[in-house]
Amino acid sequence: MKARGAGAREVLREALRLAGAWAGRISVYELDDTHLVTLTQRWRQGWAHRLPAAFDLFSQCRQQAIGSGEMVAVAQDHASAYVALPLQSQGQVLGLLELIGPDLQRLSSSLPRLCPIISLLEKAISLHRLQKEIAHRQQGAEALRAVAEEILLLPDRQEILQSVAMRARALLGADTAALCLLEPAEGKWKLGAFYGLTSAFPPIRGRQAEASMVEPGHCTTCCPFLRPQSLSTHVSSPLPVQGRQIGALCIGYRKPRLLHPWQQNLLDGLAAQTAVAIEHLSLHQRVRELARWEERDRIGKDLHDGIIQSLYAIGLSLEGCAGGLEEEPEAVRQRMEEVVDHLNEVIADIRSYIFDLQPHALRGRTLAQTLLNLAREYQAGRPLAIHVAVEPRLDGAIAPWPTQHLFHIAQEALSNAVKYSAASSISLRLSRSSHTLVLQVQDNGQGFDPEEVQGGQGLRNMADRAQALGGSLEVRSERDQGTTITLEAPLKAVVRRKV
Repeated sequence: MKARGAGAREVLREALRLAGAWAGRISVYELDDTHLVTLTQRWRQGWAHRLPAAFDLFSQCRQQAIGSGEMVAVAQDHASAYVALPLQSQGQVLGLLELIGPDLQRLSSSLPRLCPIISLLEKAISLHRLQKEIAHRQQGAEALRAVAEEILLLPDRQEILQSVAMRARALLGADTAALCLLEPAEGKWKLGAFYGLTSAFPPIRGRQAEASMVEPGHCTTCCPFLRPQSLSTHVSSPLPVQGRQIGALCIGYRKPRLLHPWQQNLLDGLAAQTAVAIEHLSLHQRVRELARWEERDRIGKDLHDGIIQSLYAIGLSLEGCAGGLEEEPEAVRQRMEEVVDHLNEVIADIRSYIFDLQPHALRGRTLAQTLLNLAREYQAGRPLAIHVAVEPRLDGAIAPWPTQHLFHIAQEALSNAVKYSAASSISLRLSRSSHTLVLQVQDNGQGFDPEEVQGGQGLRNMADRAQALGGSLEVRSERDQGTTITLEAPLKAVVRRKV
């Protein structure tokens, strides 16, 4: 029904005709919140000057008819009559049909004739309301989409809160909007952001209140941040995250009013979007923090398994050089040059590990060549034999990142055997059986109790690297019976071609 539209005028012309000669004016009002909005009005020709221009009593009768849902009819000084008939749908008052004439009895007797007109008006206002509701919901959905796109890109929580407070006030026509956050760890509610009527917020120190002052879901009735005398209407919506409330989005009006269902839905949608944005930002920060810890853990593993073991091998080489200074000076000089080269490689490896690159020992070499060089370094100048056996079909077939893990596991196992086992012989074998890759380091040393050293950094790192390959690490050792460390991993997870 278009306000003051041609169709509405035709309806009222027909109403005037059916009401007979006793209705001088017919008006149709729509109820909007607590206010009546004139949709259309029609005077009988020549009657405009015969009726009073204003009736205070009629205004009271309108409110009485709206409040009771019943027809109200009055006569004033036997000179004019007034009838207010509520227009309803499903028990809800939608508006008012108002008739004014000179005779109440005759005006009332014309009402039965108006039943079809009344029914038509009720349907027209219902349709008009439905159209407005659909338009408002579409606008609300578009507003929520725009808000979501904006706040999910904001990098700071305070910017998110301020943006939502500003949008909520504008979209809902409020005098003020505020976002309060519940901080469970501190046991406090905090005023995160507000926009609009500043006089509604008292200057609370730190803008925070004890959590016990505000029960979640009841901040409308007991908000510690608002001056109740500043706002006649205060509406809030909780910020929900996984079944718990992390805050509330509140709006306030200086004048009394009721929110339409679409407005309450929009407020709830804004609150939900805010909760999602806050949680998204929190998760993003946790992911970044986890990434930092993972990077620290990776560098720590690489330094322990790579750099420290390389430095230990260099130390062994220097010990061998010290013993041959007088007897074989030329051989010692050559060995010292090799040690200097190795130190330069260690420096390069430190840079590589920081940037997650390949260790220098593996560059341009196959895994078999690297393991042979490693064995040569560890046994130099020592009464120790290290035997390396790599199945030919595996050499060169293993992908780069598994190669790094296998190299570091072998390096850690050899280093531990050389340092602690007092072994005279160590064997290192890389082979395959069926669908499994097997790396085994075995020594004939003094052995140890695995339970006593299972919390060691080296063993933990080897186990983590085995898990990264999708495999498992087994450590078997007994006193005076030597030690065997065995890695088994799925072959298809580590090779880059069929072997």
